[in-house]
Amino acid sequence: MNGYREIMYYIFDNLNYMYVTGLLAEIVAVIYFFYSQREKRALALLIGPAIALVAYSLDKAVETDREQIVAVTEKLVDASVTPNTGTMLGTFHDDINASGLNFDQLTSLILKYFAENKPFSSNKVKTIEVLSTDPDRAEAEFTAITVFNPQGNLSGGLVNSRWSFLYKKDSNNRFKIS
Repeated sequence: MNGYREIMYYIFDNLNYMYVTGLLAEIVAVIYFFYSQREKRALALLIGPAIALVAYSLDKAVETDREQIVAVTEKLVDASVTPNTGTMLGTFHDDINASGLNFDQLTSLILKYFAENKPFSSNKVKTIEVLSTDPDRAEAEFTAITVFNPQGNLSGGLVNSRWSFLYKKDSNNRFKIS
């Protein structure tokens, strides 16, 4: 991680550091409250909750690279059940090259497969581990729990599968599967 990404991780992806900072500030404020002779000492008790509120607000206002990767992965997995092929294809980067297939070939294959088979009756992400957030080659692994459609050609059964995807930022600065 470079310095900027590391700071962003600690501020936005892992709020525990911000909450610990707020807790420590609150402890100092309580000590100040009891030992200070000033009139406005009660106002100091608001510093801890204020830090926690700022951290929570920043977390909700900023979508980090990790959150983008998790969102695009969950979007693909959810769309595979419907199957909503338009949403599925919207998660792929234009430069995708999967098993030697370009974007148009992959699009055609996905549309045909999901239109004919409707293979899943449910498909849910169990865990997602983002391994890298590099804009040119991000990587994540996830585990999905899939129940196959009983009327489909892959009928019966529950499968716990592990997948690994590479991601790349598109022209809109959004991560897509590459």
